Amino acid sequence: LFKLDEGALVYLRLSHSAALEEAGDYPAAEQVLMQCRRSSNGRIHATVFNRLIHLLKRQGDHARAAGLLRERITSDRKMVPAKPTDPVPLLNWLSEFESAAGQHDSAIGHAREALGLVLARGLPGEGDPDRSDAGDCLRALAMAESAAGRHEEAIGHAREARRNATGQGHRAVLMKAITCEARIHGAAGQLAQSYQGYRE
Repeated sequence: LFKLDEGALVYLRLSHSAALEEAGDYPAAEQVLMQCRRSSNGRIHATVFNRLIHLLKRQGDHARAAGLLRERITSDRKMVPAKPTDPVPLLNWLSEFESAAGQHDSAIGHAREALGLVLARGLPGEGDPDRSDAGDCLRALAMAESAAGRHEEAIGHAREARRNATGQGHRAVLMKAITCEARIHGAAGQLAQSYQGYRE
């Protein structure tokens, strides 16, 4: 008999979980992922974590996905690694799941927290395609406000995300901003503006 190292064991369990998920056995797939969710240093294994979030999203279990994200953020903040994990993408992701779970105040709060962290770094300059973080945060905040029925604030932040994307000159980021604005107009019942955005 031979003993698998931790990395090989995680890889095999991920493959097993993927097969179970493909077969539609979500509870069993989740159970396998939970068996290998932590690596030897106590942090949630990144690939396992992403697979768990994907699986919970596929099942529509947004509240549990949000709980897992909160656990990950708390865990990361307690660690002192050589290269800390950037909390901004995780906060934006958390905001999305909290909105879907109806936790609107918390979703808006986490999106604002992410935006505050980005603004503390300084806004990207024009023609800086590698700094889409401000636009990501503005879109996350706009979507959270829209889900909470705060349409006027949401439209304002969506327009700000669009201005930010225009200044960067990055077409893919601009497309995301325009689509976000169109979605929010649609949620607000402003169908003409929504249609115009999608056409654009």
